[in-house]
Amino acid sequence: MGFPEWARRDRGEILRLSNIGPSIVDAQSSRIALLLAAENRHAGVVRVLVEWENIDANIAGAQCGRTPLSWAAQNGDEGIVRTLLRGSCADPNIADKCGRTPLSWAARNGREGVVRALLNWSRADPNIVDTQYGRTPLSWAAQNGDEGVVRALLKWSRVDPNIADKCGRTPLWWATLYGHEGVVRALLNRSHVDPNIADTESGRTPLCLAAENGREGVVRILLEQDEVDPNINGVQSGGTPLSLAAEFGREGVVRVLLERNDIDPNMADAKYGRTPLSLAAEYGREGVVRMLLERSDTDPNRTDTQSGKTPLLFAVANWCEEIVRLLLSRNDIDPDKADAKGSCSPILQAAGDGHLAILRMLLRRGADPNLQPTPT
Repeated sequence: MGFPEWARRDRGEILRLSNIGPSIVDAQSSRIALLLAAENRHAGVVRVLVEWENIDANIAGAQCGRTPLSWAAQNGDEGIVRTLLRGSCADPNIADKCGRTPLSWAARNGREGVVRALLNWSRADPNIVDTQYGRTPLSWAAQNGDEGVVRALLKWSRVDPNIADKCGRTPLWWATLYGHEGVVRALLNRSHVDPNIADTESGRTPLCLAAENGREGVVRILLEQDEVDPNINGVQSGGTPLSLAAEFGREGVVRVLLERNDIDPNMADAKYGRTPLSLAAEYGREGVVRMLLERSDTDPNRTDTQSGKTPLLFAVANWCEEIVRLLLSRNDIDPDKADAKGSCSPILQAAGDGHLAILRMLLRRGADPNLQPTPT
């Protein structure tokens, strides 16, 4: 059987466009021709070849295992995709050697029209994960911030928005990481999306991740969800959203979190017992320290569980003059509180470092110049 009668006169041109020699006209060459035509975006050639009697629309390339539909989906050739789905037995769920289906390629490359075509015109499974990273089409689209593709996928109830990749990162986690507010909102508007799933590498929930990276808009969106706990501790890092924002100096996020009535400004991380004020004081986050100290319920004398140091001692040790000044302005500050071993107090630290300005501030605040370290 040759080409269809209506296309017989164009056989030479079809073979030329498909990079097939004109003397090769067997069934195998026609299948290769379809693969090449789809990869090289020759829509007319594809239309002719799918009418070939023995055509195999699911032929895969030897190198990467890509089918004609896979190439068309990646390239965003919606017409070729529709031709393959209508005129042949193209299987939309055949994955390449990296485990990526045509839908995965389309979603990853922002091909919204192809995504809609695959979901509308075929039995494409939107929850197949690739073998390389364990990611779904929704995961790729969420990372890229492609709101159109995300909404096209979420339109279908068979799409599972909570499937995590090999590192435990959900589509919401990826959208949060890159600050894609529209995608975050679209995902949260979908029922059964869990906003508290932490990744398995760092143990950060989307809220912890947004706080650490200064994604103020995403933090606000997440806090609109009743099930999101603003005081949650990261599974592995142990950091709360507030402590992470304080440590990295994310003033906008700190402000948003402190607006909450249910936020605990003294909640320490689970790993070292560091409060937000302790972390901000050590790392010189002056703006954050100021905001925390404006709250009367912030305890300026809370020590960490590892060394027993106060925020003041951390600030003195790191020569943060303005933060020392801010801490000493609190009426309830204890300028003499030493570390857990009693071997170092703020005035001993300042004297040992030779920091005269800080030493004078401590003395003016009533620090005891005769304080002796506890013998070890």
